[in-house]
Amino acid sequence: MPTKSTTIALLALIFWLLLSKAALAEIRGWQLHDPDLRHILSVLDKAKEYDINHVQLSHGIGMSVNEVLETPGRIALVNLVTQRAHSQGAKVFQWAHEFESAGGRPILPVISVDLDGPMKSFWQSRLDSYREFFEKCPEVDGIVLMFGSASMEPWHMIPHPSCQMTRDMSMPERLATIINHIAHVVRDELGKEVIVRDFNHAPQQQEWICETAKLVEGVTWMPKCVPQDWEPYYPHNPMIGNTPGSECIVEFDLGMEYMGQSAFPVALPEYLKYRLGYQKRAGTSGYVARVERGSRWVFENPNELNVYALQKFWENPDLTIDDFYRDYLPKTYSVDPSTEMDKLEKLEKMFSNTFHAARKMYYILGFWCLEKGSDVTTRGTYPALLDGRSLALWNPDYQPWYERLKAPDGKTMRDIFQEKMEAEHLAQESLDLLNELRSEFTDAQFTDLKDRLEILVKCTNVWKWLADSIFRYQHLKTQAEGSEQYARQRALLEGSLQELESISTEIRGTRRDMFPGNPDRIEQCVQSIRDALGGGTRESEEFRLPQIAVAYSQTNPDEGTPPRLIASGTKPPEVVFDGGEWGVEPMRMSNSMDSALFATRPPRTAFGGLIDINQTVPNRRYVFRFKFRHPTHGDWETGDFWFWTPPIEEYPEGYVLPSEDDLPARGADGADSEEDF
Repeated sequence: MPTKSTTIALLALIFWLLLSKAALAEIRGWQLHDPDLRHILSVLDKAKEYDINHVQLSHGIGMSVNEVLETPGRIALVNLVTQRAHSQGAKVFQWAHEFESAGGRPILPVISVDLDGPMKSFWQSRLDSYREFFEKCPEVDGIVLMFGSASMEPWHMIPHPSCQMTRDMSMPERLATIINHIAHVVRDELGKEVIVRDFNHAPQQQEWICETAKLVEGVTWMPKCVPQDWEPYYPHNPMIGNTPGSECIVEFDLGMEYMGQSAFPVALPEYLKYRLGYQKRAGTSGYVARVERGSRWVFENPNELNVYALQKFWENPDLTIDDFYRDYLPKTYSVDPSTEMDKLEKLEKMFSNTFHAARKMYYILGFWCLEKGSDVTTRGTYPALLDGRSLALWNPDYQPWYERLKAPDGKTMRDIFQEKMEAEHLAQESLDLLNELRSEFTDAQFTDLKDRLEILVKCTNVWKWLADSIFRYQHLKTQAEGSEQYARQRALLEGSLQELESISTEIRGTRRDMFPGNPDRIEQCVQSIRDALGGGTRESEEFRLPQIAVAYSQTNPDEGTPPRLIASGTKPPEVVFDGGEWGVEPMRMSNSMDSALFATRPPRTAFGGLIDINQTVPNRRYVFRFKFRHPTHGDWETGDFWFWTPPIEEYPEGYVLPSEDDLPARGADGADSEEDF
C-alpha cells in the first residue's frame, strides 16, 4: 500500500510529465554557433517571424557548461542572449558535452556510475558544474546533453575495477544511469529541462543510444534527421519516433556544414519535405535547425530559403514544392506574383538545381569521402573519410560500392567523372537561368546570386578534377608499375593535377580567398600527390569523357491517370544508350525504364525513358540513372538523379498501392522503418 507521501510524489511526477509534454508539444528551434553578440541579436530579432520558440547555444558559444564557466565573458553573453530570446518568446538551452574536463583536469578513461563509489569526487565535481552554471545563468531553461565528441566519450571508458555495479551493467544501462544522475540535478533539483542529443560516430553507438531511450523517462530526445553527420544518402535516423515515454524532436542542418556552408545556394525544399514527412508520420514534437556554421550564416543569404521551407513544411507537410516556390519567390525577390508559369518554373529550377549540384559535387557515388568540412582536402593520397564515414556502415547494400572506391577500376573512374560533370552542368544551368531571368531581380539581388552561383560553378569544376586526381591515384596503385596501363594512368593523373594547378592560378587571380575551393588548399592537395609519386611533373594526357546531358520533369498525361516522370537527355552520336533503371535508392534499382523516348534515327543524339509513377508509393524519394557504351571508353553510367513522388491526393481515384513486397517495412508504432527511403 503506497504511503500518502509516495502518492503525492507520484501524482506530482505525472503532473510534471503532462505539463512538460504540453510545453514540448510544438518545438520550433534554432541552434546558434557564433558568439558574435550583434549577430546573435539580429538572428533573435527574426525569431517571431519564423515562429521560433526554442534556441540552443553551442559550438563557439560553448560546447559544455564548463566551457561557458571557464571562458571570460561567456556567462554574461549567455545571460544577455537568454534575456533577449525570452523577450521573443523562446526558451534557451545550453549544450552540455559529457564527459568534459573542468579547470583543465584530464578525464580518466575509466567510469564508475555509483555516486558513492570509487569516483565519488569525480561525480561531485561534474554535478556541481551544473549547479554552478545555473547559479550563474539562472534564466537558461535547460541543457542539451550529449556524449559524441566529448573529451572522453562514455562508450570508450572502461568500468572502474572497484565498481561491480558498473561492470554488471550493459552499455545502455550505463548511459541511462549517467543521464539520470545529471537529470536528477538539472531537472529534479534545479527545475530545468533536459534534452538528450543522440550524436554518435558508429552504428554500435547508435544502437546503444536507441536502447538507452527505452530506459530513460522525463527527458526529450533530439536525434539528427540521419544517423550521423548530415549525409543526404543516409537512411532516416532509427531513433525518430522510437523514444517510448519521452518526447522526440529532430535536428536539421541548414548551415550546410559539409555542402558549402552557405557560400553558394543549396536549396533544400524537396529534401526537407522528404525528411519532415517521415518525421511527421513518426509523431515527433518539433525540430531544431542549425542556422549557421561558425561565422557563416544562413540569414541575409539565398539559403534563408531553407529556414522558410522548414517552417512551412512542418506546418503543412502536404504543401507542394510548386506552391512553396509560388509563395516564397514573390515574398523574397522582386518576382511579380502574376509572373507567367514558365518563368516561375525556371526560377524554381534555378534554385532546385543547386542542391543536386552540391550533392553530386561533394559526394562520390553516394559516399562522403574527402574532407570533414566544405573546403578542399589538403591530402590527396587517400579519400580520408571513406572508411570512417562509409555509407556501407549504415546500409550494408553499399559494401560493393565501398570496395569499388577502395580500389577503383576504369568504370568506377568514368562513373565518378560523369557524376562530377553532372554537378558542373547543373550549376551552370542555374547560372544561365539567372542571367535569362535578370528582370525578375533587383540589381542587388542579381549581383549577389550571380556571385554565389559563379562560385558554385567554379567549385564544381575544382571538385571534378579533385575527385579524379584522388581516385586516379588509387586506381594507379592497382596497376603494375612499368606497364603500359600504368604509364597511361600516370599521364592521366598528371593531366588532372595540371588542371587543378591551372584552376588554382585562375582563382588566385580573381578570388584569392575563395571559400570553398581555396587555392592554397588546392595546391597543397596537388603537392601531396606529387610527393607520393616522387616529385616533379611528367608527360600529361587530358581526360575527357563524352558529354552527357540529362533532364527530367513530371507530367500528368491524362486526367484521372497518375503522373509520369519523363527522363531524357542528349549524347554524342558515337555513344550508345544502354537503357535506364530506377528504384528506391542507388543500390536498389530493380526497375527498367520504358525506353520509348530514345532516338531511333540518325544522328541518334537523344535518349530517354518513362517512369509510370503508378508503380510507386506516394510521398517517397526514388532515384534513376542511365547507362552508356563507347567504342573507346567502354561502359559507364550517370550519377543518381532524385525525384519525389506526389502525395496520394495527386494519384487517380481508386489508386491501389503496390503489393506489400514493394512497400517499405513499417515499425510497430506506425512510423516507416529505416528502410523507407
